[in-house]
Amino acid sequence: MSFAEDVRESLTTEVRRSSSRMIALGIVAIALGGAGLAYANVMTVTSIFVFGSALVMGGVVHIYQAAKYRDMIGLMHDLPVGLFQTVVGALLLSKPGASVAGLTLITAALLIVVGIHRTILAAAFKPPSWGWAVASGLASILLGGMTWREWPSSSLWLLGSLVSAYLLVSGWSYLMFGLAVRKELGGIAPQPAT
Repeated sequence: MSFAEDVRESLTTEVRRSSSRMIALGIVAIALGGAGLAYANVMTVTSIFVFGSALVMGGVVHIYQAAKYRDMIGLMHDLPVGLFQTVVGALLLSKPGASVAGLTLITAALLIVVGIHRTILAAAFKPPSWGWAVASGLASILLGGMTWREWPSSSLWLLGSLVSAYLLVSGWSYLMFGLAVRKELGGIAPQPAT
């Protein structure tokens, strides 16, 4: 058996084995996303705690790296990034209400700016299917404007809804990929060496 055939067989076997995990991951993500949409306010606060905790842990790792290696990269990159991440994460965790309101306002501004950018570029360069890009940009501007107009009450549901929608879409993607792999490779036995 050649090296290329050996690699192909190994990848096929690994993908076949991982299809069950992808299907399970997809089902869990869909369930969490559905529950998150039903309880968007709980998902919003949970998202702040998860994000804040992740920032603190990442910051501590950067600070540890800077202290351990004590080189120029550590002093110029790891230490400042670590300190910044740790402080921002601690602020998010200590003031979750203000954090939610602030992140919602930033998200609204981001949606508006990205929507304007996408709309202008699509209209100016007219790539294939440029109408969809313009529609996407206009939808982003509209959602950002609605979020901004309803702020701070939009803080209660926006972040949780966005995280939940992401979980639903990514869960559906994992589920469909896992099912497709199972269907495509399920009955295929590895080819014997010739």
